[in-house]
Amino acid sequence: MGTHLLARAAVVILAAGSVWAAEPNASDMRALGRQAAQGDRDALSRIEAIRDELYRDVDYAKESDRMRSNLVLMYAAFDEIAGSVRGNDQADQAFQVLLEATGRESLRSFTPRAFGLAAAQGHRPSLEVLLNHDEYGILLSSAVFALGKPAQEGSPEAIAFLVEVMDSDKCKALWHGASRGLVRAANEGNEEARRVLHKYAESERERRRTKG
Repeated sequence: MGTHLLARAAVVILAAGSVWAAEPNASDMRALGRQAAQGDRDALSRIEAIRDELYRDVDYAKESDRMRSNLVLMYAAFDEIAGSVRGNDQADQAFQVLLEATGRESLRSFTPRAFGLAAAQGHRPSLEVLLNHDEYGILLSSAVFALGKPAQEGSPEAIAFLVEVMDSDKCKALWHGASRGLVRAANEGNEEARRVLHKYAESERERRRTKG
């Protein structure tokens, strides 16, 4: 079955141009993700080619349904790679694939979530990528949302990172996303998480009062 799915995904882009031979589904993308996680660079290149076709001539402002559908497909592949990361090894093959994908501009936006999932499973090198997101060309906003998972799993570093974001007035646009990753820590007694969530709640009340 896996071979059939890969074969189907492999012919998505026709040599003659940008015409779908067979539009991939989530199962196809998960199959490619598994192959990529095992070190198949051709599989990662096929994921990249599919990405290029999915987003060809997309109107980001008007095609919200297409954007959501595209994300489902791309995350299917990268969630599979993240789930293949094992232990705490920098040399882990699936982790190295994520690093390679991060180095490809067209795929970089899909890897922070994968690093976050791997970090939530206890993979320290994935956590370090997100904590040092600038070094990898990852946006702060992407790192914030990705660190929500490890923060929810009790990572002190992820929690501290999100607290720092919520303590910065320059990051107000990210406070909502950061707050979601801190709820569990606050509920479990983390005083810093409680403090910044209280600050955020007060800020929201003031914003609504002023707006009203």
